Formats: sequence, C-alpha cells, structure tokens
Amino acid sequence: MSGQEAKEVPVIRAPYDTDVYCVTCNKTQHVKAGEPIPFCCGRMMEILD
Repeated sequence: MSGQEAKEVPVIRAPYDTDVYCVTCNKTQHVKAGEPIPFCCGRMMEILD
C-alpha cells in the first residue's frame, strides 16, 4: 500500500434515500441512494433511522 492509499478515506454510500446527521453539531442533510455519505466536523455523518 502506498502512502497516498494509506491517507485516503473509503467512500461509504447511502444504501437508500435517507437523512443523515452530525452527532457533533446536529446538522442534518438528505442523501439519495448511492450518494456518498458526507463528512461534517471531521466525522462521517450518521444515518437517521
């Protein structure tokens, strides 16, 4: 594994249309199925059930 590959973050995609939220700042965002789950406040946003 190269140094560049070690620094890359894997892309996690939404399994279905859903809302995601940031546990740090409580921001919410809507994502559609197949879109990457965004990062906020340095962490990946969580899927709302």
